[in-house]
This record gives sequence, structure tokens and C-alpha cells, in this order.
Amino acid sequence: MALSRPDLRLSFAEGSFTALQEELCRGEFTHLIAQESFCHAHAALPTIFENVKAALAPGGLAVINDYLGADVEVSDTTQRNVHDRLGFGELLGHVAWRRCAESSGLEILHYENLNRHMAHGYSQLAEVAAQYDFCSADGTPLEEGYAFSAAAATNREIGLNLAVLSVL
Repeated sequence: MALSRPDLRLSFAEGSFTALQEELCRGEFTHLIAQESFCHAHAALPTIFENVKAALAPGGLAVINDYLGADVEVSDTTQRNVHDRLGFGELLGHVAWRRCAESSGLEILHYENLNRHMAHGYSQLAEVAAQYDFCSADGTPLEEGYAFSAAAATNREIGLNLAVLSVL
């Protein structure tokens, strides 16, 4: 894309968000976008946010959409059928996620709790999976996994956010 539109002066970089290469931590990026990328690394979220801060230029924006856990203890059903099924270790809820971002020196310019949308999306996925008899890799009907996720989102045991962050 960058090569086809040189007028946009785009550049893209790849790397691990838990251990960014030094050339990515020079505060040169105007925008950083991460879509449901951090959910399997919430234990390292303070480091990730430090890297976000180090990568952003003054006035730069990070637009992050993340899969979240709960601000309260989750039920055994959600632990087994969502967290364990999807391989989540530590999964921060909205309050802890925001606190972690702010503690890292990032300013939250905009924050949306998208739990309701997550529940609706998983409900729709469950319906379609049932229509086509889709199965998970282990043979379990995919409809079941999506239904558990929809219920967990409705019960606020998993969540979704959208945040726009900037360096303080």
C-alpha cells in the first residue's frame, strides 16, 4: 500500500509489542493502531504501554481496540468455556486496563466500553455457525463457543474496548 501511494508518506513496521526493536522506540510514529492484539499478553500490558509511549511522536495517537476480561471474578463457566478455550491467561477488565494505560504515562483521550456490541456480535456469530454446522478444531460446535462468549459479555465477564491514547 505504501509503495502504491507515495503521496501519503506511509511506512509500516513489524515487531513484537512486548519487545520492540530500538528503531521503533524513537518517538517518531504519528499513529499506532492495534486491534485485539494485546489480549494474550495482558500480563505484559505495562511493558506494552511503555513501548506504545516510546514509539509515539509528540501529539501522536494510539488507537487500540482490545479484548478484555472482567473487573470482577469470572464464573467457572466463563473461565472454562471462554478464557481456557481461547487460551487467555491474565485478562484485565475495563478499570484495570485504563489504570494500566494511565500509569504508563498515556492520556486516554477517548474510551468506549463495547461490551454490548461484543455480546451482540457473538450472538450473531452463534446463529450463523449453527446454520452451517461449523465446528472448532476439537470438533465442538462453534455455535456453543460463540454462545458462551455472548453470555459472558452480557454478564460483563469478558469485554471489548476502543481507546484513543496519547503521550502525556
